[in-house]
Amino acid sequence: MKSTLFICTALIAILPSVGWCEEAPRQSMKAGIHLYENKTYDSAAESFDRAAQSAQQDKLDASVAKYNAANSRFKAGQFGAAATNFADATRSPDLALQSKAYYNRGNALVSGSESLEKQGGLDTAVGSMDEAIEMYENAMTLSPNDEDAKVNYELALKKKQELQKKQQQKQDQDKKDQKKDDQSQKQDEQKKDEQQKQEQQKNQPQDQKQDQQKNSGQPEPQQQAADQQKQPQPQKSEEMTPEEAKMMLDAMKQEEQASRDRMRVVIGQPTPVDKDW
Repeated sequence: MKSTLFICTALIAILPSVGWCEEAPRQSMKAGIHLYENKTYDSAAESFDRAAQSAQQDKLDASVAKYNAANSRFKAGQFGAAATNFADATRSPDLALQSKAYYNRGNALVSGSESLEKQGGLDTAVGSMDEAIEMYENAMTLSPNDEDAKVNYELALKKKQELQKKQQQKQDQDKKDQKKDDQSQKQDEQKKDEQQKQEQQKNQPQDQKQDQQKNSGQPEPQQQAADQQKQPQPQKSEEMTPEEAKMMLDAMKQEEQASRDRMRVVIGQPTPVDKDW
């Protein structure tokens, strides 16, 4: 990440007449740079914030201090706050600083999107990635030869596609889970209704059960038994003698042969094959 700190002494050579390095802003900026170099990023960001406030009171451009505060918060993993500070820095009249601020705001948004994805906020992550892509586009507009912005722009596009794919998969899974829950709930309701009906039938008087059977058209158990007795029972076939079995077998063979003969008539006689041996 392009995280160059814009220090107060550099601005003396560029803007010697604006009075940027008055005592309060100068001291806060110097303290912030020292803390940043010692990797005390939270304290560094606070010092840069004070420098920005002092500059605003004196009607000075505070974008440099805000840019440095953004870098400090990015290093501290505070990507949302860093993105906000980088947005403030894009208002600088310095086009080079604007380009860096857009680029690094894109980086902060991408990093924030990754954190949101881990937390399950895919919808918000996709929105953050969209904004990051726009930031890289702004950086490339201001600095057409900036290869880093071009590379990150392409990576952000691919990352967005991955997030959208995961987003669609999650939506499909949610629909499946909802359908499964609905089916389970329906089965539970059906089971509960059946249990209630069985309980009601169990608690009904015997005469009421008989009335229900009559109304339903189903015969009573005693009537069912009597009807079964009235029904003719299959008679056992008498055993066949060996002579009768032989006669039946011969008749079946004759019928099978007659069937074959009829087939030949239909399909024609087979043509003999010429012998070649």
